Amino acid sequence: MNYKKPSLTVDALVYRKVKNEIHVLVIRRSKKSLAFPGCLATCGGFIDYGEAPEVAVLRELVEETGLVGKEKVELVTVKGKPDRDPRGHTISIVYHVELEDNEQIPQAGDDAIEAFFINLLEILQGKHKLAFDHLEIYQEYYQFLLKKGLIEELL
Repeated sequence: MNYKKPSLTVDALVYRKVKNEIHVLVIRRSKKSLAFPGCLATCGGFIDYGEAPEVAVLRELVEETGLVGKEKVELVTVKGKPDRDPRGHTISIVYHVELEDNEQIPQAGDDAIEAFFINLLEILQGKHKLAFDHLEIYQEYYQFLLKKGLIEELL
């Protein structure tokens, strides 16, 4: 039998402390993108055939932002609602990634037209239009960072 399969994707979540604020990495999707053109999103993309998700997330981070992450990544969540991506059913494996060097400056590449760090509180307060279910992802990332003791309450 031939079964229809969802596509597998990865998302990289990166944060840094800027004075008393927590900033997270975002990309702006190309205006030519088939899904959520011009919206802010997590850094991520499709897993290549034969590629491990942990390898794919670091590859996507470099391709879309030029940032180099540490090899050890941590699972934050998995998202897989069939309607989360208008292009088709995707399941995304979402990782927390620490950078090799926290002074790295993101440079947009691949299908990202911008890559930068933004205040997490602004995202959680809904001040920016995000692609897909990425608001949920950032909400879960906030809880992940709190539980790990990496940040203090923002809300």
